[in-house]
Amino acid sequence: FADQTGLGEGEGTTLHLPLPPQTTYDCEYKGALETALQRIKEYGAQAIVVSLGLDTHKGDPCTIRRAGFCLEGDDYRKLGEVIGQSLVREIALPLVVIQEGGYRMDAIGRAAAIVVLGLASKISGG
Repeated sequence: FADQTGLGEGEGTTLHLPLPPQTTYDCEYKGALETALQRIKEYGAQAIVVSLGLDTHKGDPCTIRRAGFCLEGDDYRKLGEVIGQSLVREIALPLVVIQEGGYRMDAIGRAAAIVVLGLASKISGG
């Protein structure tokens, strides 16, 4: 819910970016990711934990049942590159990625590997 921004001392520290059903990387996801990364930079985080939910993959059973996202293939490399460039390379934040979610067994291993390759390409100077 976009209007939930935190309470008390945490007011303004929560950011929800609801996206429409059938979201694709280039049309909606990329812009939301860039907004989130900018807010993280403004917040002054000291480290980043990425909860990498791969139920965003096109054809994932969770996506089909809930009219979710349609990310695939190269979208995951771009996601890794953008996070790596923005948070690790530019402002040198420690980063941990925890893979969770994702039920399309023929796709999640490759998608996770592609995210890591995207991250590594930016962290190592690519």
